[in-house]
Amino acid sequence: MGTDPVPGSEPVQSEPGHHDGGREISGSSGVQIGDHNTQFNNPTIIVPPEGQAGSARRTVLIAALTLATAGGVSAWAVASGALGSGAPAPQGAGPGDTAVPVIGADPTAQAAVPLGSPVTGFGGTVYSVAFSPHGHTLASGSGDWSTRLWNVANPARPALLGRPFGHDDTVFSVAFNPGGNILAVASGSTIRLWNVASPANPVAFGPSLPGAGDLIYSVAYSPDGNTLAVGSVDQAIWLWDVTNPRRPTVLGQLWGHNGAVESVVFSPHGHILASGSTDATVILWDLTKPTNSARMGEPLAGSSGYVYAVAFRPDGQVLAVGSAGDAVQLWNVTDPANPETLGQASGASNAVLSVTFNRNGNILAGGGADDKVRLWNVTNPASPVPLGRSLAGHAGFVYSVAFSPDGRTLASGSVDKTIRLWRML
Repeated sequence: MGTDPVPGSEPVQSEPGHHDGGREISGSSGVQIGDHNTQFNNPTIIVPPEGQAGSARRTVLIAALTLATAGGVSAWAVASGALGSGAPAPQGAGPGDTAVPVIGADPTAQAAVPLGSPVTGFGGTVYSVAFSPHGHTLASGSGDWSTRLWNVANPARPALLGRPFGHDDTVFSVAFNPGGNILAVASGSTIRLWNVASPANPVAFGPSLPGAGDLIYSVAYSPDGNTLAVGSVDQAIWLWDVTNPRRPTVLGQLWGHNGAVESVVFSPHGHILASGSTDATVILWDLTKPTNSARMGEPLAGSSGYVYAVAFRPDGQVLAVGSAGDAVQLWNVTDPANPETLGQASGASNAVLSVTFNRNGNILAGGGADDKVRLWNVTNPASPVPLGRSLAGHAGFVYSVAFSPDGRTLASGSVDKTIRLWRML
C-alpha cells in the first residue's frame, strides 16, 4: 500500500493555507487529514486513490469543517464520527531552575529568547518534541514520517544524531521512558519501541505494535517505565505492559470518551492517567490496578471545545488543559474523584494545542493555533499571570512544547516544519 517516503521528504505536499496534519485547520476553506492528500473543501470531498499509504485509507464522512473555537466542532471530531478552592503551592525551586518574577511583573518583558537559528530539514509538520530525562537529547516526530534525535547538550547548536529513522505514516507522538534508553514512537495506527541507548544508532526492539484501531495521537510512559498509554482516534486508550520492550503485552483498554483521544499523561506517582478528547472532556483514570482500571468521578467538562493537551504539574496536584478556547484551564486534582476548577491562563488568541510545566511547576508553557508560544507564572494557579511577551517566530500552529529537565530550555515544534529552542531568562 504505497512506498516509504524518502527520509526528509514530504509524502504529499499540503495545500497552501492548510497544515499537513489534520488535527487542526488553518484558514476556512478546508483541511488536510494526516500527511496525505485527503482534503475537505466546502462542499467538495476529495478522497485519495486506493493505495495511498497510512491514514488516508480511512473512509471519511464530512463535507465542511471550521476552526474549532469555544463550543465549536473539531476537524477530527467530525472526521472520526465523534459527534454522536486553590491547590497547594508548587514545589520550591531547585538548582538550575529559572526564577519566576513576582505576580504582577511586567507582562511586556521578555521571559525567553531564541537559542540560535530554527532547527530545519523536516519535510512536514513537527508534531512532537520530547527531551530525554538527562536533557542532552531531543526527539522529534514529524509529518515526513520520520523520527529524529538531536544532541542538545549545547541547545544553541543542536546537532542531528545519526540519520532520521523512518516509519510508514505520520509520526504524531514520541516519548522517552524514564531511563532515557527507550523511545516510543506513534506512527499512523502503530507504535514502535526503539533502543536509543546509543542515540546515533537507534535500533528497533521488534515489529510495530498494533496499538489502536486508528491514528494514534499520543503516547506516554508511566513514571516507572512499565506501562505505556496510547490515545487514538478510535476513542479508546490502550495500556501496554512494556516491562519487556521486546515482548510488550496489552493490559487492556479504557473506554469513556466520545471523541478522538488527543492527549494522555500519567500523574507523577503513576496511579492516575489523564486523557483529553475532542468530546471536550478530560477523564481521570485510576491505574492502581492497570488490568482493572476505572474512571475517577465524572469527566472534567469545563473546557472550551475540544481538548488537545493535558499536563500534570510535577507535584500531581494541578492539571493543565489546553483546548479549542483561548485559555488553559487549571484544575485542582488533589482529590481526583472530585476535581475543582482553579484559574485560567489566558492571553492566547486561538486554540491552545500543547501545554507543559517546568519541573518546579511555577511556569506553564502553551503552544497555540495563533503560531505563538506563551508562558504563564502559575505560582498561584488560581490567578495565572502572563510571563512576558508571547514567543513569536513560528509561522504556523505550535503542536508541541517541552521543557528541558533543568527548566532552562524550552523546545517548540510547529507546522512550519521547524523546531525552535528558547532560553529561559
